[in-house]
Amino acid sequence: MAEYVHQTLEEMIPELEEMSRVGLFTVKETKTIMKKREGHEYKLRQLTKTKESFLNYIQYETKLLELLKLRRKKIGQENLKKGIEKSIADRIHSLYRMLTTRFKECVEFWEMHIDFSKQMNEKAYVTRLYEQALKLHARNEDLWVKAARWENSPEGNGNSQQARTVLLKGQRTNPDSEIIFLQMFLFELQLGRQVAKRKLVLGLAEETEEKQEEEKVCEPEFKLAEIVYRNGLELFPDRPDVHLKMFHLSCAVDEASRLQHKIASDLQYTYPDTPQVWNALALRHLNNIKNSSKGEASEMLARCVKVYENTLENLPTEEMWTLALTGLLNLLTLREATHCGWLLPKILSLFERSLQLGTISAELGTDLVELLLELGMTDDLPEVTSRLTDLHPRSADLWMTRMSREVKHAGKDVEAVLAAALKTVPAEESWPLWEFALNFCAAQKPEALEGLMERACRSVCPQVCLPAREWSLHWTYRQGGLKGLRNVYKSLRVMRPVSVGFYQIYIKIEAAQLEPDVKRLRSAFEEACAHFGATDTDLWLNYIQMEREVGGTDSQGGVVYERAGRSLQPDLRELFIRKHTLMGVVA
Repeated sequence: MAEYVHQTLEEMIPELEEMSRVGLFTVKETKTIMKKREGHEYKLRQLTKTKESFLNYIQYETKLLELLKLRRKKIGQENLKKGIEKSIADRIHSLYRMLTTRFKECVEFWEMHIDFSKQMNEKAYVTRLYEQALKLHARNEDLWVKAARWENSPEGNGNSQQARTVLLKGQRTNPDSEIIFLQMFLFELQLGRQVAKRKLVLGLAEETEEKQEEEKVCEPEFKLAEIVYRNGLELFPDRPDVHLKMFHLSCAVDEASRLQHKIASDLQYTYPDTPQVWNALALRHLNNIKNSSKGEASEMLARCVKVYENTLENLPTEEMWTLALTGLLNLLTLREATHCGWLLPKILSLFERSLQLGTISAELGTDLVELLLELGMTDDLPEVTSRLTDLHPRSADLWMTRMSREVKHAGKDVEAVLAAALKTVPAEESWPLWEFALNFCAAQKPEALEGLMERACRSVCPQVCLPAREWSLHWTYRQGGLKGLRNVYKSLRVMRPVSVGFYQIYIKIEAAQLEPDVKRLRSAFEEACAHFGATDTDLWLNYIQMEREVGGTDSQGGVVYERAGRSLQPDLRELFIRKHTLMGVVA
């Protein structure tokens, strides 16, 4: 093995001597480079070769190549550039070839080799690598797409015919591939746009016929795109998602207006009861709205809203209402919509209609409330929130809004509203309602707070009782000081279940006193570690830190450290050791 290594190193000597002679590296640096390479070469000659051995060697040579570039720029030395850099690049190529030969199944290594070749501007070699990789990974759809993009890109070969050939091969190998098919469609659209722009520059663009007439003939530049589209309908029957993706791709090409019209007509005919289709057909009218005048923008918005209105008449499902109202709300964020005074009343009327029909979703109900608040239409909120909670009684967000309005503005009893909400809202989602009621009672109705707080702390739902006990600790300390905190902690610590946050709050407050009670702190830490010591590394670290800072003894901290190592789950011990080491460094 040593003979092969030394032979390889001897072949590197002329390259290193040239580096030293032209002043890129000193003799000492070249010796260091040789030593590093020797270590990597020995690892490659081992019987069991690992991926890391190849990757580390490649990374070292790549960094060396980058360093050479910086050194040349610094000293302005361009002599023997091809010879030195090429020898290193050839070595990297050789390493990549060995890596991909030994680990053929890993596509990532092929892509790394391809990326390096692109950096070296070796276009022909990139094409060859793609061909070799695709022979081994013919089922990798992304690889076919990347190869085609490379062939067609200006940075690559710029060969559209070769790109088309690659995609066709990929489609034959993966006949059910949606990714490859959509890339083929996009590719033909892009080529058609290039031809259309070229005709426009040369003054050869055909005059369009009467615009009012329904156009059935596709633009000649997009004939191939239309053929691909028709093939797609056969390849993916009853797939509105694929059909919509083709529609969206065509909408991005302004020159393909007739093809867009054709696809839109097919969508309406093929999927008349699919809400996503009608949502896309409505939003298509907003294409290029940012580049339009105020009058044109208003017309585009009107056409979009009209499609939504007509669709809701014919397809009044909850899903369609959700898509329509979401799309209409998004219209309000457009700068072009600020000049359309008719848009907001129209949207509000549709929300009102959806509310009456009971087709508004809980999420959109929350959006409606936020919209009314932004507009200052608070008089309508009580009725709206009441109707929304009747429609979606399990929505905690809607009940929160209703509770806020009824308690703060209508003067209703907070406990009564909370009780009504808890009858329908799932217990595991109800903590925000409890928290609102607790905060309200703490500020406005203190006589009811203790009873409400006890009910929350004794709840059988962990999502309620755990945060409620933490809330109680905070509130008691603010109101009753340290003595009150200790009494509440003593009574709550015996309740089950318990959270690590409960102990952390108490420990943090005790440790922040001018004269911390070490005995109480240790007791709290011991109890917390008994419950959570197997899974919480930070708890043990805080315990150790407390012993150092408050207890004043490193020896006790060492005892805690040893206990942590025994108590933590095996997969967490290494993490604990790293964190403990960093804690010592910071300290």
